[in-house]
Amino acid sequence: MADFSNEQKRFIVVALAQFRQPAEVVALFREEFEDDAGINVRRVIGYDPTRPSYNSGPEWIELFEATRAAYVTDVSAIPIANQAFRLNQLQRMAADAIKAGNRGQAAALMKQAAEEIGGAYTNERNVKVEQTKGGFRDLQPEERRQAIGDMIREAMGKDAAQNAPSSGATQ
Repeated sequence: MADFSNEQKRFIVVALAQFRQPAEVVALFREEFEDDAGINVRRVIGYDPTRPSYNSGPEWIELFEATRAAYVTDVSAIPIANQAFRLNQLQRMAADAIKAGNRGQAAALMKQAAEEIGGAYTNERNVKVEQTKGGFRDLQPEERRQAIGDMIREAMGKDAAQNAPSSGATQ
């Protein structure tokens, strides 16, 4: 079994730091390097410092940790995380669907684009809370519980009134 070059070791460590599975790293390694250097899952695991079987020395731990930290924090490097990219892709798919005469798919893609713009795919929520005393921070804990309970009862009452069957029904 041949020893990996520093370039190959670096490739393995970076791929593992990006949460790639060892079997996936083996496949990527074989695509990247013509000589597979006797790579297998067991050897790849030896370069993962999060595993007890790590045996590759301290120099690769530093690279692993730096790469992992950058990977976790830099969401902007992932194109699909950007709304403009997603909308551009939806535009292309909608144009292709129209060219193919698939109006149903085109309509679904347009709806998805509208939902994307409207924030349907985000965690943003618009919540309106009205409090006459100047806000919940000014209230004592028991008063807060009472106010929240009143708000819940009011909301439940509105839902119940809207969903109640009409009183004109006969049995």
